[in-house]
Amino acid sequence: MTNQSFTFRLMSYNILDGGYGRKSQLTKIIRTVNPHVVILCEVMKPAVLKQMADDLGMVYRLANGKENSRKVGILSRVPIIASHSFRPFWGAMQHWLEVTIHLANDMLLTVYCIHAIAFHTWFCERWRHAEYQGLLRHIHEKEDHPHVIGGDFNALMPHDKATLKGAPLWVQAQAWFQGGHLMRRALQVFTEANYTDCFRYLNPDEDGSTMPALQPTCRLDYML
Repeated sequence: MTNQSFTFRLMSYNILDGGYGRKSQLTKIIRTVNPHVVILCEVMKPAVLKQMADDLGMVYRLANGKENSRKVGILSRVPIIASHSFRPFWGAMQHWLEVTIHLANDMLLTVYCIHAIAFHTWFCERWRHAEYQGLLRHIHEKEDHPHVIGGDFNALMPHDKATLKGAPLWVQAQAWFQGGHLMRRALQVFTEANYTDCFRYLNPDEDGSTMPALQPTCRLDYML
């Protein structure tokens, strides 16, 4: 995000199972990217998030959740004006995070940090669809300045190239039981609401795959 006086860099990072034993590597990667704000998925210990924030000279917020559950958090170099932990709908298994930050020129930006339900079965795709719809209802009830939605959406864009080749066998098996079909319906909630897929807008001819980490073959992480 840019204007005449500043560039804003936003990063999303799934640190996997709380990042245990990898804090120094994680902070090294974040420091290399040098973002203003980092959305973190699968934070399990507040102490780990605090240590990362201290090492990077950033402030942090963490969504509500049970001890040792996989939560979303945020790190920020810019002032955080307000933060709120919420569920996208009643009965949703995980809290997401709404954080309003203060940018240059008195501009406010709200960052919605999300981590949708995983797995590629038809049932989980419908669940993600409900999560996304609940998020948009939450936003429409209160939003009065620019916002961005980012994190691990665990879903495929309708026209993205994707394959589960190289994914763990238990992930590939989910597609096998559906005749090899990969679900692509849930994210249409955002395209139909005229959100911009930031990566695709800037990189129309690149795959941008994000999963699995060692040899990415599909894109599950977005900034909208």
